[in-house]
Amino acid sequence: MHLKEYFHAEVLGGEHKKFSWVRVLKAYLKSHKNKFFFEYRLAQALQIKYGNIFLVRFLRKRIEKRYPVDIPLECQIGKGFYIAHLVGVVISDKVSIGQRFTIFQNVTIGQKNDQAKIEIGNDVTIGANSCVIGSDMKIGNNCEIGAFSFLCKSIPDNTLVYNISKSNYVYKEEGVEYICSRNTRIRNIDQK
Repeated sequence: MHLKEYFHAEVLGGEHKKFSWVRVLKAYLKSHKNKFFFEYRLAQALQIKYGNIFLVRFLRKRIEKRYPVDIPLECQIGKGFYIAHLVGVVISDKVSIGQRFTIFQNVTIGQKNDQAKIEIGNDVTIGANSCVIGSDMKIGNNCEIGAFSFLCKSIPDNTLVYNISKSNYVYKEEGVEYICSRNTRIRNIDQK
C-alpha cells in the first residue's frame, strides 16, 4: 500500500491532478469527505506497517466518532475509492474491493457468516440504499448495482443490477382517494 497513490486518487480527486503534499493538506482542510479518506487511508497504512499501535487506535476511534460510516481498517479496498455521501455506509471486514469503487449513501455490504468472503472487482458502482449480502460472492469488473437493489448471489463482469419494484401513490382530492401505480393509471380506491 503506497499512501501517496491513495491520497492522489482519493483526497486530491484523481491521478489527472498534479500531486503535492501542500495540495493534499489543502484538500484535507477543505472537505469533510477528504478528511475521512485521508484519516482512513493513513490509519490503514499505519496498521499494515506497524500493527495496532496507539496512533492507529486513536485514528480508528476518531473515524468512528466523526463519520457516519462503518468500514473496518481490515477491509481491502483498492485506490480510487469514492463515497458519494458519507451517510450509512457499512462494509464488512471480509470484503475485498478492487480499484475505482464508487458507493452511494445507505449501502450495506456484508456476509452471511464469519467465514464467508465477498470479492468486488474493479470499476464497480453501488447505488443508494442497496444491500449486498451473501457468502463467497464475487461481483465482476465494470458492474453497476442500481439504487434500492438487493444482491445475494455472484454476478459476472459487465453486469447491471436494478430493482423493478412497483410503486403505488395515493392521491386525495375533495374527499375521494385515488391510487396511481407506476404505469400512471388512476382509479378510485372504492372501484375494485
